Amino acid sequence: MRFIFAFVAFMALTGCLPGQEPRQVVVDGTAMLEFEPEIFQLDGVIGARGGDRETVLREVSEKLNGVQETLPALEGLTHMDVGSRGLRISPVFDGDCSEQRTYEDPDSCPIVGYFGSITVVVKGAPADRAGAAFSLLSELGAESVRLGAYDVRDRKALQQQAIDAAVNDARVKADSVAAASGSSVTGLLRVQYGGGFGDLYGVSSAFRTMSGRDVVVVTAQRDVSPAVDLLLEPQPIIVEAEVVAAFAIE
Repeated sequence: MRFIFAFVAFMALTGCLPGQEPRQVVVDGTAMLEFEPEIFQLDGVIGARGGDRETVLREVSEKLNGVQETLPALEGLTHMDVGSRGLRISPVFDGDCSEQRTYEDPDSCPIVGYFGSITVVVKGAPADRAGAAFSLLSELGAESVRLGAYDVRDRKALQQQAIDAAVNDARVKADSVAAASGSSVTGLLRVQYGGGFGDLYGVSSAFRTMSGRDVVVVTAQRDVSPAVDLLLEPQPIIVEAEVVAAFAIE
């Protein structure tokens, strides 16, 4: 359908009178490239329960320190950042009356303890160690561990490759359309980026910067192995581009 539209646009534009814009053909170009992932992201929740806030915070802190010290020592890693966010502590009410507790009478149900939690965010390389990092993070006490995404180190460079490929695709289409009317393409007049790049595999916008988080970057010797070394096959990173280009013809 796009090819037919481009041909109709070509027939209309080639009838331009002298003094107007050069004879041209307008076509779309698309590209979808696959790249091997280089890095991975995990997140998980560290939680603790206790009779008072201090006990809960101390246990959460100890578990977090254990993750920050041990996880970056995972065997086979070349890089790892360990960050944290979303620290919370909440009261735990007596289970016999918590459902009847109301905002009008909040003291009707006694507090029997506290629950605290913090989210750990991990970014590491290479991508094929994601499974082992997942397993070790779970062994270190994190719950609800999730493999967030795979990505590459320099996404801008891949985006540029996709745009270049989309422009080349547009040139191939322009040559075909021009040849159908006995003309030939002489050069590119203008090009407009007209599409979006694909999201990260597994979750979109997953690799935002860790600003505002405590980040631990460890480059020491890595010789820790999980009890269960999960072997995950990273899926390729898909990068897409779409352009609309106008080519001069004669």
